[in-house]
This record gives sequence, C-alpha cells and structure tokens, in this order.
Amino acid sequence: MTLPPNAGTPRLPLVDYLRGLASLAVAWFHLTNTYPQASLVRQSGSYLWAGVEVFFVISGFIIPWSMGAATSAGFSQFLSRRLLRIELPYVVSIIAVIVLDYASSLAPAFRGPQPRVDPYNILLNVFYLVPILKGRWIQPVYWTLAYEFVFYVFIALAFVPIVSNPKRWPFLALALGLGVLAAAGAISAYFLLFVLGCAAYRRAVGRSDVAEWAATMGVAVAVMALRNAWLESVVGGVTALILTSCASTRLSGRAGAILTWFGTISYSLYLAHVPLADRVVNLGKRFVSGEAADLLLSLTALALCLVGAWLFHRLVEAPAQRLARSLKRGDGKVGFARAAA
Repeated sequence: MTLPPNAGTPRLPLVDYLRGLASLAVAWFHLTNTYPQASLVRQSGSYLWAGVEVFFVISGFIIPWSMGAATSAGFSQFLSRRLLRIELPYVVSIIAVIVLDYASSLAPAFRGPQPRVDPYNILLNVFYLVPILKGRWIQPVYWTLAYEFVFYVFIALAFVPIVSNPKRWPFLALALGLGVLAAAGAISAYFLLFVLGCAAYRRAVGRSDVAEWAATMGVAVAVMALRNAWLESVVGGVTALILTSCASTRLSGRAGAILTWFGTISYSLYLAHVPLADRVVNLGKRFVSGEAADLLLSLTALALCLVGAWLFHRLVEAPAQRLARSLKRGDGKVGFARAAA
C-alpha cells in the first residue's frame, strides 16, 4: 500500500478511528483514576493513559502527509492554519476551565480551595512555556500540546530537507541522533513517538525502503524500552505499524460511521473531558459507593463528556477549522494542496 503524498488526497479514515479510540482511552483513564487502588473500575483504565502515545505517533504521520509535496513557499501558511485550528479551541478551553472553577466555587457543597486568576500562569499556558518557566498547567492534558507545538515547528523546518527527502541518510541520521539524545536523557523519549510516525509516513508514501523503516522503528522502540517506557514503546510501535501497513483502510457501515464521529470530536473530547468529568465524578462519589455504582458513575460522566465535546466541536473547534481552511484561499500564496498538484 502506497499513499499519494499530497494534501489533495481525501481524509484518511483510519486516522480518525485511531484518534477517536485514543481520546476515549485517555478520557476513561481520567474518569476512573480517582477510585481506590484496588477498585476494578480504576484498574479498567489504569493503562489507558497510553492513548497519548497514539496521538503523538498520529501527528508524526499525518502532519507530513498533509504537507505532501510542498516547498518552503507554503510553510508559513501551514503553520498559521495548523496553529489556528489547534490554538483557538485550546485558548477557549482555558477560559472555560477558569469559568468552571469559579462557578464550582459558588456551589454550597464546594470543598476545594478558592480559585484565583494568575495572569502570568495563564500566559505560560497559552504559549506552552509551563515546562520552561516552571509554571502550572491549568488542566493536566495540556502538557501534551506543548510537545505537539514543538513538533509543528520542527516539521516546518525539517520537512523538505529531511522528512520528505527520498534519500535514506538524512532521516536515518535524524532518528539516530534523537535516539542517542533520548537514551542519554537529554531529551524526552516522547519525541521518538513522532519519529515513529514520520517513519510510517515515509514508508507509506514510498519515500523509504524496508531497511530504513525497520532501522528507524528499531531505534525508536529500543531506546524507549531502554528508558523503561515499555508500554509507550509497544503502543507507539504498534500504532506506527498499523499506519504503515493499512493507513488507507476504511470501515463500511455503522462501525465506520461511529468511529469517524469519535475521531471528529476527539480533540474537543481531549480538551473538555477533565473539567467535566472531575465535577461529575467528584459530586457522584459523595452519594454512591461500590464497584457497580462507580462503574455507572463513570459511564454517566463519559456520556456527559461526549455531549460536551460534541457541543464544543460544533461551537468552537469546527468554526476554527473553517477559519483555518479559509487562509489557504485568502492571500494568494501557494498552498500545500496547490503545490502538491
């Protein structure tokens, strides 16, 4: 299977399926991780945080694929569109979390610390500077977006000379260099998940041979395992293998439609599930207890999170996507789809 390496190609359904499943996994992890350690409900989600690894590999694959055969003429447009469709919902979610915190503090049964607005820390969140300047993430899932942002900048700089280069040595050198840095602890092993996604992209579009793909996969998986990131290495390797071998897979019927819907709202679910789930689960735990009640409470919270994510997608994410797409037509520059054609 070889995919055409350009942005004019129709949307890849498998990517939506994987995104949807990954977002559900992360949501269920957060919906169940406040129960006692021995709880079967908690154990059902104890390893599902690894859905984050799936997102990182998908980004490593889909961003180069969407850029296709573009040259440097389209880089500013790509970054503008990508940041707009990601950043606008992100900023709105930050505002929503702050508003919800204050609204919750007004409830008679509120037991937590009084919320306060810290403009400096909000700015650190908006510009992904929390790890560098020792700030505090306003909600726990935001840390992953900092990695995504670094990757977007990297791919804009490295796409033409390295990632899309049909020669073997530039990408192998990159993979080996990042592998050495990760093994030494100089950078996070999470960056190797993006390498896995890029390796899957190169193989899927015919930019690499089996030897390069296997070497890159082997280095990334081995270094993550060396850093004791066993689950990350397995999940990342399997995700990259799926994307390499069957990225054009499309499911027919209701199953495909349902998975596509989950994929469509996956980013909104990722942003919205923690502030919604925390309130539902924390309130419910005051009135019910036991395994069956905990399971029902978490399922109820998940259903409410899906409704909230759907509304957030309709009201915030989808308009941001439309605005981002309009940039391709507005200034006469060469867009990626046009460059690929």
